[in-house]
Amino acid sequence: MKRLFDRLQQMPLPTRLLAISLTTLAVILGSVSLLVIAHQFFSARQNMTEDLEALVGIMAESTESALVFDDPRAAAAALSTLRAAPNINRATIFTAKGMPFAFYATAQAKAEKAIRLPLQAVVQTELDAQHITLGRDILHDGRPIGRLVIESELNRLYDNIVWYALVTLVMAGLALTMAYYIFKHLHRAVTQPLLELRDLTRRVTDERNFSLRADENSGDEMGALAHDFNTMLELIQLRDEKLGEEIAERSQAEAALREADQRKDEFLAMLAHELRNPLAPILNAAYILGRPGLDPIRLRWVRETIGGQVEHLTRLVDELLDVSRISRGRIELKQETIEFAHLVTQVLKSARPLIDRKGHHFELNLPDEVVYLKGDPVRLAQVLVNLLDNAAKYTPEGGHIGLTAQVVGKEIEIAVFDDGLGMPTKLLPHVFDLFQQGERTLDRAQGGLGIGLSLVERLVNLHGGRVQAASPGAGLGSRFTIWLPRTETPVVAVVATAPDAECSHNPLRVLVVDDNEQVAESTAVLLELDGHVVRMACNGLEALQIAGEFRPQVVLLDIGLPGMDGYETARQLRAQAHGDTFYLVAVTGYGDAAARARSRMAGFDAHLAKPVDIAQLNRELASAAETS
Repeated sequence: MKRLFDRLQQMPLPTRLLAISLTTLAVILGSVSLLVIAHQFFSARQNMTEDLEALVGIMAESTESALVFDDPRAAAAALSTLRAAPNINRATIFTAKGMPFAFYATAQAKAEKAIRLPLQAVVQTELDAQHITLGRDILHDGRPIGRLVIESELNRLYDNIVWYALVTLVMAGLALTMAYYIFKHLHRAVTQPLLELRDLTRRVTDERNFSLRADENSGDEMGALAHDFNTMLELIQLRDEKLGEEIAERSQAEAALREADQRKDEFLAMLAHELRNPLAPILNAAYILGRPGLDPIRLRWVRETIGGQVEHLTRLVDELLDVSRISRGRIELKQETIEFAHLVTQVLKSARPLIDRKGHHFELNLPDEVVYLKGDPVRLAQVLVNLLDNAAKYTPEGGHIGLTAQVVGKEIEIAVFDDGLGMPTKLLPHVFDLFQQGERTLDRAQGGLGIGLSLVERLVNLHGGRVQAASPGAGLGSRFTIWLPRTETPVVAVVATAPDAECSHNPLRVLVVDDNEQVAESTAVLLELDGHVVRMACNGLEALQIAGEFRPQVVLLDIGLPGMDGYETARQLRAQAHGDTFYLVAVTGYGDAAARARSRMAGFDAHLAKPVDIAQLNRELASAAETS
């Protein structure tokens, strides 16, 4: 049975349904047919037995007189009438003493053994597989005078039952055949939608196409199943699309992270290169200063070399700090009303030396009308200087560089262009990305950290403007266009560089506090060369002690001191007896607005960022001399 069910499970669905339906119908028809045949058999045998009992009764009455008068011939003649009954095989009349009195038998029955005398009973019936034997007493005046026993064959009954069974089987076969064709045609109404749903499922699985849909036209359970299946496909399709989007976003994020990591590594390598470059001439200049008998020209060259390289290092550090401040939203713009032409004049003072040194032809076209901007003049100048420096660096000697501007509606359009190296098309979408540069070579002739253009874009955006880069291709030059909102306010805040303050002719008492001995000593030497009296301290406690004795007029105080920091040292200096007379100047590597605000809260009068510009330091000393 298990093997049968296993084979049934392996059949295709239509064949399986047809086999199940026909098997079920065959079992039902077979069971009904067996019940009908059995009922027919027992009913026919019962009728035959009842007919035989009636016949025996009639024959017993008809042969009573023959027994009374002891006339066997009359009894035999009466029994011979049984020939009319084809089922009667034989009949025998016995006397009261059990002796045969008269006998009748068919030709076939005569060859068989005689009928035995039945047990004593008024009426008794015996059955075997082939015969029905029935005995009945022959009565006279209420007492038995003999017995009649008749034997009937069951062959005709069996023949009738066999015929009936054959007819039943033929009808059942015809019914199964008709059912087969009916089921074969009707199963499509059930199996065809299931097969279509199965094929659709295979297509969805093989093709990964969740946009396929099943037919929902039927209004029965199959239609409801198709509707539920389609709903499931829609949910899977939405989830698959969302998953695809998430995978794409994750792939893009991973690619961006890999690219950023690669750019970071390249930037660190560039940073090391750019920081080492200025150190070499500074170191050489230090060696030259150690040579005796230097003439004034070489001393001037040494001074300019060291100053220029320190300025270059300062610019690199400032660019890094600017990017960090902008990224963290910590930069503050000092908004002023600026005349654009005056801004360009100040910008060219910074950018022109490099342009002239490389022999470039410079073109300048400004609007005829006076144009005013609202912004931070230092930061806007930084933007234009950065673009002009880039144009000068990336244009071969003797190239063409230009700066043009025109009024477009409520904006001023500024363009810086060159006919230099240009940019490949694939670089244009990323030209303003942080640490992004063109193809790098070992010579690093142009230098830079790759953050200048990122600063340009961020500063322009902070001023409510926008910037765009364009290039026909490598070797065909570049063009950077800036759009800035202009203002109609006629008041102009002049962008000017304050002249370097002369060192104070009045000698001051100056206390230099710095945990870096070389920084403190070099600062003290410079101040002493200008005639000031200088004392040094390496920490806050020492500074408090010296200040109490020395009573300095100016304190140059480093913030990052070991133990007691510069802020706390400043507070305790102010708390001394003569603390209100000190001119406190914070000296630190942090120059952002938050650091300056904290310095003011701690009691500082001024805030200088390392490395300290000597000209700015002289201005602060002059201010201290005026207030003392």
